[in-house]
Amino acid sequence: MISAGRDYERMQDYIVGRLSDDDSHAFEDRLLNDPGLVRELEQSLRLRDGLEQLREQGYFGK
Repeated sequence: MISAGRDYERMQDYIVGRLSDDDSHAFEDRLLNDPGLVRELEQSLRLRDGLEQLREQGYFGK
């Protein structure tokens, strides 16, 4: 079993494209079988998008 911290790191690397093709495919296979991981990925993507919108609106420095 992979630790939650490792899952988070792997997810962030997946989101920004830092994983190798093999690691990306392995992560995608996990997504097919782990609804909790899918929810965490969706939440991370929504958070990232929300922060980007706030940055574009000038709420954060560039």
